Amino acid sequence: MRHIQNPKYRIIIGIVSVIFILPLGMIISGGSAAGKISDAGIAKQYNVLLVVLDACRPDHLGCYGYQKPTSPNIDKLASESVLFEQAYAQGIQTLPSFGSFLTGKYPSELNLYWTNPPHRILHPEELTLTEILRIHNYRTAAFPTGPHLLPLFGLSQGFQIYSNTPDFGLTQMEGVDFLHQRVMMRRTPFSTPEGKREVWSFQDTLQPVIKYLRVTSIKQNTPFFLLVHSNDTHPPYDNPMEFAHKFDQDYDGIFCKEFRLTLNVLNNIQGDKLSLKGLGYGWDYVRGQPYPPDTELTLSERDLNHIRAHYDGAIAYADHGVGKILETLSQTGFDRDTIVILLADHGETIGERELFDRSFGKPLPLYNEVIRVPLIIRLPPALKSQIPNPVSRIDTPVQLIDLMPTLLDLTGIKTPNDLDGISLKSAITGDKYPVSERPVITEATPDELAFRAGDWKLIYRTNGLAELYNLKNDPGEKTNLVNRPEAQSTYKEILDNMRRWQNKQLSRRGAWAKESDEDLWRKIYPR
Repeated sequence: MRHIQNPKYRIIIGIVSVIFILPLGMIISGGSAAGKISDAGIAKQYNVLLVVLDACRPDHLGCYGYQKPTSPNIDKLASESVLFEQAYAQGIQTLPSFGSFLTGKYPSELNLYWTNPPHRILHPEELTLTEILRIHNYRTAAFPTGPHLLPLFGLSQGFQIYSNTPDFGLTQMEGVDFLHQRVMMRRTPFSTPEGKREVWSFQDTLQPVIKYLRVTSIKQNTPFFLLVHSNDTHPPYDNPMEFAHKFDQDYDGIFCKEFRLTLNVLNNIQGDKLSLKGLGYGWDYVRGQPYPPDTELTLSERDLNHIRAHYDGAIAYADHGVGKILETLSQTGFDRDTIVILLADHGETIGERELFDRSFGKPLPLYNEVIRVPLIIRLPPALKSQIPNPVSRIDTPVQLIDLMPTLLDLTGIKTPNDLDGISLKSAITGDKYPVSERPVITEATPDELAFRAGDWKLIYRTNGLAELYNLKNDPGEKTNLVNRPEAQSTYKEILDNMRRWQNKQLSRRGAWAKESDEDLWRKIYPR
């Protein structure tokens, strides 16, 4: 099902949808995606706007309790929405996380991880949220940023438009495949002035998104699914100057005089030490005469706080972009008929565990600063009015794999029965829902995962570096109890449950997911 626009696949999917997906009422009504909150509700199609802020931590947003004014627009959105206090991603990198919430399945079932070289891709046989919405007559478009979301990794399945190009041609929006497969990297940080991202960001895609909404508003005969991705809160947090230095304007330390805060620099910080062995001359150095490559510099606390201030500035810039998109949604009148979701694909380390980029931890970090994400859902007025006492904040742990079944449930579309996620509609309506007893799982690699059961969390690693935490007593995950005698029975019980879950997931893999990376790569992208 790689390209749902292909007539062959459209016919196949249409037949399957009639047999297995479409309820009888929808077949009679011509396949309309009924946006019913209950069976007695009035059938209505709702647009879906999904905004994904890459590497955005909820504890740095005002609506989640942060004290700095990083997110006024997101905070306003949250005040009108359902906010999930404890939402968790299923991957700690962009590719597996996106794959999971677009399919409602764990990375292990999809066999989808970010490997080096990155041969893992979302297999064409996997059915995505986007493809289901296309079956139900939704127009679909995505404006991604960053190399991890290139179409060749399979996430473009079902999208009519999948483009990061700032000069995106609006005349090509309707009925034309518009998939770009070029790496969105600039040549070097020095070929671009400070405040311009190394990789594409809202600076590049915000205007195409706004243009898409304005042109789409002219054609309101069918609903839309619009996915917007911002890479601005991902390292190295290099954004327009008024945002990058917003929270530390008086700083004049090493990152203003000798080094730029590039991704390369951040990857070479361990604790308070900056190692120059991995830095390239002319790439990261600001001063004319670089240090010898074997030099190790000690960073001050002010230097480290300046990096965190850059991260807050990055959130402020992403929030600015969110505000512009929501403003356009209101100006076009779409806010009355659009379900708005804001989330992150994963969190980030900004000094915790002595790291400033979670991707380079050894072992990979699976702590809450990395796996906990914001999740905010705003319902349109007509949909919200059908809920007698809508809930505004939900504290029970939920997972991003729940997004797909929740959206399908809210829009009245039958959910496939092979998903790992569950609908959160009953949570939103204030009813009892069965999520408190199930484990919460995030996978970094097939051999490294976090498995949470109640207040206990096991970080499992096959190399003997397992960790066990009681989150009720130790929310910061500072005291590893895995070798404590008093915790052994709990450790064994959680470990047994985790292994049963692993075996179940492996048994659920489709035949396509068992293909080797190399065979799959050649089959889908022959040279």
